[in-house]
Amino acid sequence: MNPRAKRSIAWTVGLVLLLSIAVVFRFDWLVLLIPGTILMWYGAVASTPTDKNAVRNRSWSGLN
Repeated sequence: MNPRAKRSIAWTVGLVLLLSIAVVFRFDWLVLLIPGTILMWYGAVASTPTDKNAVRNRSWSGLN
């Protein structure tokens, strides 16, 4: 299994556990916690991979 898949699974399991604990203990700010957790998950799991060579080979000559 590649490291990206492992990271995605770890984030998903961690945030599901966080949400389940919040629901069980009736966390006061649950209305804000759920969208925040979804945004955290999306940012961690669905982030675009960066290719080191692509970043280095960008041409900035037109901007300067």
